[in-house]
Amino acid sequence: MSRLNHSQHKTLQHFLGDLYTIRDHESLITHALSSCHRLIDCDIVSYSEIDLRHNRVLNKWGPDDSHLRSALHPALERTVHQHPAFPLIFKTRGTRSVKTSEACSLREFQRLDLYQSFFKHADTDYQIGTVLDVKPKSLFFTVFGFNRKTRDYSTHHHTMLDLLRPHFVQAVHNARTVSRLGEQLSAHDATLAQSHHGMISVDRKGRVLFTTDHTIKLLQCYGLTIRGCPGQLPPLLRGWLQACIDQLDSPKIVSDTIRPLVIERDCGSLQVRLARHEQQLLLILEESSRGQSIDVLLALGLRPREAEVLGWVAQGKTNPEVGTILGISSRTVQKHLERIYCRLNVENRHAAICIAKQRY
Repeated sequence: MSRLNHSQHKTLQHFLGDLYTIRDHESLITHALSSCHRLIDCDIVSYSEIDLRHNRVLNKWGPDDSHLRSALHPALERTVHQHPAFPLIFKTRGTRSVKTSEACSLREFQRLDLYQSFFKHADTDYQIGTVLDVKPKSLFFTVFGFNRKTRDYSTHHHTMLDLLRPHFVQAVHNARTVSRLGEQLSAHDATLAQSHHGMISVDRKGRVLFTTDHTIKLLQCYGLTIRGCPGQLPPLLRGWLQACIDQLDSPKIVSDTIRPLVIERDCGSLQVRLARHEQQLLLILEESSRGQSIDVLLALGLRPREAEVLGWVAQGKTNPEVGTILGISSRTVQKHLERIYCRLNVENRHAAICIAKQRY
């Protein structure tokens, strides 16, 4: 095995540092196809997922010629099984990089239908590949290939790719995990949006560790903006969070109740609650939209405050929650409800809610 000189080691270290940047699978492949030229001198870098059992190939190039790649793809899938290096790949299970010239001479390679219908048009005679994943039973593998027209690859290139392989494998695994998490979070974010909820993970200094696109939009509706990178909670939320933390850190055996932050706007009301798991702090946001105008309930003969109380109760809020939203006590809310029952000529909360929802 050849050794890398100081300059090559430095280039490799810089490449690896960039390789482990958090990316989803699609972004990682795009990055690798555009950056591997710095390590391996080649005309084309390719990423391929090859299913020999069904003659299916997912193939991406860098630099890409999408028209040529699309035109050649049917021929590639039809002839891919002829590639002379594949027996070596399954034999070594990807533990070392493989050159086409290790399996056959250039003249033998050029006689193949695979060469005549694909590689000849891609203008490449020499290939070396590092295999990321091999499944011999299903005849499936994933490979980064390096292609060029002139000069075969050397022992140095073998050394470089064999050093890179475990990092490629780990980076691809990480990227696939990020992609799965992204899909799950997108679905979760859509669910939160439909239910008018949001969430923000923060540290004790009010720095945002994680949030969702819907949550950012929800905050903006109430005049709140997360600024900076990493994000910083807006002053209103940061001040409330610090007060909550002070209560949590209180030496009292039974600390005061941590009340939600309630933000009122014409569009509705936003409640922010604090949840804690060990050192993780999570802000849970819940929006209560005003929906229909309060005039709908005023038409029932209610006074403005009574209409507000019934409007929130009809949205499922408890007396303490309505009191927090309107800035009154839970007992006052109950007094308003009792007057509402009399005005609507009903006996209980459920009947009053039914009338309100009929109006909505």
